[in-house]
Amino acid sequence: MLIFILLTSLIFIQPVNAQVNSAEIPYNFNQPAKIIVLPEVLKEVSGIVMIDDENMACIEDERARIYIYSLKSNTIVISNEFGYKSDYEGIAYTGNTFYVVQSKGILYEVSDVSEGMVALNFFSLLIPSPDIEALTFDQQKNQLLIASKGDYDNHNDSKTIFSFNLNTESLEEEPFLKIPYNAVNNFLEKENVVLPPSFDKNGKIKNKPVKILASAMAINPFTNNLYVLSANEYLLFVFSQTGKIVHVELLNESFYPQAEGITFTPEGDIYISNEGRNGPPTLLFIPLKKQ
Repeated sequence: MLIFILLTSLIFIQPVNAQVNSAEIPYNFNQPAKIIVLPEVLKEVSGIVMIDDENMACIEDERARIYIYSLKSNTIVISNEFGYKSDYEGIAYTGNTFYVVQSKGILYEVSDVSEGMVALNFFSLLIPSPDIEALTFDQQKNQLLIASKGDYDNHNDSKTIFSFNLNTESLEEEPFLKIPYNAVNNFLEKENVVLPPSFDKNGKIKNKPVKILASAMAINPFTNNLYVLSANEYLLFVFSQTGKIVHVELLNESFYPQAEGITFTPEGDIYISNEGRNGPPTLLFIPLKKQ
């Protein structure tokens, strides 16, 4: 049975310093309005995307299968395969077609629910970057944005976000964004952000600069800003379409043990999914603050 846990029942969880920015955003990530325990079959949930007001498409690491999860009945209402077993990490939806990215750089075009979710095509992205995980649809430019957890072409000075042009069905030669890591770390230092300590194998504290280990991303339908999750760093970044750092959020590990999916509702609310690390997979609802 799915379990709903209201915020009032979670007051025992120690909050972290949340607002780490110079530009306020209308969300309280460390006080989610609702936490939903997802079915066990989604224990390795690796990507989510809203497809209408009440339904969300989900993928998980190990199966070429798209699950349609009803937020109204809190059940999986459709589950269809589209290919072979592999490591699937991100999902996007254009309004009539799904796109699913595999970690080694294969992009699958999958038909909509009404057509039985058949793989229509696939593309080798040839991105020299390991562990591709983040995928989202940019409606204004009719393109997919793609990012990896690792560094592009062994260059470790910036996070590269690529774009796949849906009109030409090809990866653009020039990256969509290149975000220098030193700019991000300077931003955090300027805002007096104290990140949780990291430790080496001997238990000693080590300085570990932020590297935007992208695990998921989504575009805000109202501001067009890009929200990028970094599950391993317990951070959420907000960038403008030109790469300006708008906001950085330090996420509470108790709520976000393995944040691998993010999506917006048409009303601007946010859902974030966690893989089931030492517990069940969860879906957090973060509503847009009312003005």
